[in-house]
Amino acid sequence: MAVLVNRLSASASEIFAGAIQDYERGIIIGSQTFGKGTVQTLVPLARGQLKITAAKFYRVSGQSTQHQGILPDIEFPEIYDTERIGESSLDDAMPWDKIAPAVYPHANQIQPLLAQLQDKHERRILDDPDFAYLRVLVAKNTEHSRKTHISLNEAEREAEKAAEDKWRLDLENTLRTAKGEEPVESLEALDELRAAVDDDDDPADDALMVETGNILLDFIGLTRQIALVENLASEDQIVQ
Repeated sequence: MAVLVNRLSASASEIFAGAIQDYERGIIIGSQTFGKGTVQTLVPLARGQLKITAAKFYRVSGQSTQHQGILPDIEFPEIYDTERIGESSLDDAMPWDKIAPAVYPHANQIQPLLAQLQDKHERRILDDPDFAYLRVLVAKNTEHSRKTHISLNEAEREAEKAAEDKWRLDLENTLRTAKGEEPVESLEALDELRAAVDDDDDPADDALMVETGNILLDFIGLTRQIALVENLASEDQIVQ
């Protein structure tokens, strides 16, 4: 099993991903999750309600999902600003902590293969146009997040917007050209094309889902190789 998560994966989805990771029943792929690991309850008042944090989630490994969320086994580029999105971005958010782990069985079939899976993933995406696009986009988002001021001059703001639009259009056309698609003349034309594609909702068009599938295929191939070696070793012992 492969579970794809990102910064918007929160609460129940984090508990699920954490359980899959702890029991080693699948590979967690993507980026750090939201970090919503607390439980709230509503107390009725004469007028309105009072929301109280009453409990906290912990994984069988003893780790809380609060604040830190789930850290993926294999990371994809983080397109969301973690300084603005996620539990850790909130003022006075409860911290991450850890309690004594439970005694639980786990398959021990993911961790030994992670280095090989990571290597195959990195070599595959090295020249992949979609991941190249994401890396550039992440770098730009990081640059924007570090800005501490904006101009109030109208002409300067318009010039900045025009430059940003040109940069985005050039980036999108670089991606389209690399994938054998015709470039577009404007961002408005691109929005129209995307609206038509969204109606189809084909998972094959999602680069992250495709690569998640590739990683899962890598895992299946590696586990079959291990099983074959173990079977051959067992047969050799029987012969001896």
